[in-house]
Amino acid sequence: MKKTSHSVLDIFFTLALFCVFSASALVVVIIGADVYRKTTKSMEENFNILTATSYITQKLHQNDVENAVSIGEIEDIPALIITQNNDGTSFCTYIYEYNGNLQEQLVIDSTVPSLSGGQPIVAINSIDIVPINDKALQMEIVDAQNSKRTMLISFHCSQKVGEKND
Repeated sequence: MKKTSHSVLDIFFTLALFCVFSASALVVVIIGADVYRKTTKSMEENFNILTATSYITQKLHQNDVENAVSIGEIEDIPALIITQNNDGTSFCTYIYEYNGNLQEQLVIDSTVPSLSGGQPIVAINSIDIVPINDKALQMEIVDAQNSKRTMLISFHCSQKVGEKND
C-alpha cells in the first residue's frame, strides 16, 4: 500500500477554499434576506395605499347617481358623503380619516355621525377631497408610510358634486 502524504499547503488550500465558499454563501443569504425585507415592506405599503384608493373608487362608482356624492365634515374632519335611498329611507355613508385609519360609517340621513362610530378600513395618514367640477373629484391619500397617491374620479351620471347641506 502506498501512503500519500498531505502537505500543510494542501490542507491550508482546502481549508481556505471552504472558508471562501462559506463566506460567499453567507453573503448571498444576507443579501437575499435584505431583498426579501425590502420587497415585503414595499408590498405592504402598496397594499395600504392601493386598498384605500380602490375602496373609495369602488364606493363612488357603485353610487354614480345624480346628487349621491357630496363633501362634508364630521366634527371638523373632512368626509366624503354618499347618500343612498333604500325602501324610502335615506342613508349616508361617511368616508373619512380618523386616528390613522380610513373609516366608513353608515347612518340614517337624519342621524348626526360621530368620528368614533366609524369602522376602520385601512391605515392611512390623511385624505384630501377636492371637487374639480360638477362631474369630478380629486382625492389625495397619504398612507401610514407617507406614500402619496392622487387620483381623479369622474362621474358618468349628471352628478353635481357639492357640499353637504345640513
